[in-house]
Amino acid sequence: MNLRLADIPGQRFECRGCTTCCRDLVVHLTRRDIDAIDGQNWTGRIDGPAYVRLGRETVLNHRADGGCVFLSPDGKCRIHSEYGAEAKPLACRLYPFTLEPESGALQVGIRFDCPTVARNDGAHLTSHRPALTTLARAMSDAMPEHFVGPRTPTLLAPGRPASDRELDDIVKRVDRLLAAEHVPLPIRLRRLCTLTDTLGQARLGTIRDERLVELLDLLMDDAEADNHADLDPADGRQRKLLRQHAFAHMEHITLAQARASFIASLSYRWGQFQRSRQIANAVDGSAAHADAMTPANSTAESGRFVTRYLRARVLTYSTFGSAYYGWSVLDGLRSLILAVATVGWLARYRAASAGRDSFDDKDILHAVGVVDRAAGRAAELGAKSARLRVGYLQREHGLLRLLAAYPIMADQRP
Repeated sequence: MNLRLADIPGQRFECRGCTTCCRDLVVHLTRRDIDAIDGQNWTGRIDGPAYVRLGRETVLNHRADGGCVFLSPDGKCRIHSEYGAEAKPLACRLYPFTLEPESGALQVGIRFDCPTVARNDGAHLTSHRPALTTLARAMSDAMPEHFVGPRTPTLLAPGRPASDRELDDIVKRVDRLLAAEHVPLPIRLRRLCTLTDTLGQARLGTIRDERLVELLDLLMDDAEADNHADLDPADGRQRKLLRQHAFAHMEHITLAQARASFIASLSYRWGQFQRSRQIANAVDGSAAHADAMTPANSTAESGRFVTRYLRARVLTYSTFGSAYYGWSVLDGLRSLILAVATVGWLARYRAASAGRDSFDDKDILHAVGVVDRAAGRAAELGAKSARLRVGYLQREHGLLRLLAAYPIMADQRP
């Protein structure tokens, strides 16, 4: 398949060996990975078995301290050190990139839960094309089922498949809207809301290709004109739904928790349910503090960072289709708008948990990593309840009211 590496303006990456991925991620192994590790004879040389079962999958094992069993005290991968980078599991070699079949191509995505990606540190993404091409071939060999058979078409709206041209046209126009940094970010997001709302009301079944392009251009002009309407404050129901959405991102379980016994799992799930209710109802002290917090020490840098994140999600097709639970373009874009409000709330929650009265750029950076770690990967965010939540918040300007309630910068209210 054609490898599609989006040109995310200014985005850079180079692994700096921070080992965050070696501690936080559960690495799923292919049959070839397992055979390679078995041939390296690690018995007695590492702390425990090299890999373990997790449901029907096989994953790299972690030590009691949370680190991968192959992570050495000096922060190096022992497989890499002894056998070379090509001997590491495919998922380790690929991170922080992702590869997803989409619209007749293999779409490259990039994860912002990698601190180096978030910091924008290293070489331009295009320099990674040769390595990604090699990894794509390796994935095709190791996981052929990922590349064969009929593809589920990406939907523009529920029940309405989108052509490759239509997807390309929409992505280009949404990116152009987000890239207009001379316009305050809340206004850009308001325009995106207007665009998705109006498209959702159109009879898209009869509007295709050239006619859809004409409609998009017309709606873009209308969206630019609709940016000064007054908004009522977010109501209690909308804030509660946002806190529920945020909690779905916060619950990042360790490998040990995932592999816990049935009784231990039930105990954890019960605790999880209680924590969810406390945060949703703002009973949790930090949640109540976060919900009431208005001051911020965040700067324009946070706005630029969030813009870069949003453009990356759009340009890499990772906010809809196969990379995002099979959701339609319109539902995926609404979820992306909700993600910004979630970042605003999570930044406040992090500050409140540390006993601070205001959040800053570092809190925003951390919150985006939390959101992106779960996006397209946390099962709860792809469930029917999550789609209904986004649909409910789309009504009565709920998404925009939440963005106004939890701005990422003190002077960035719509």
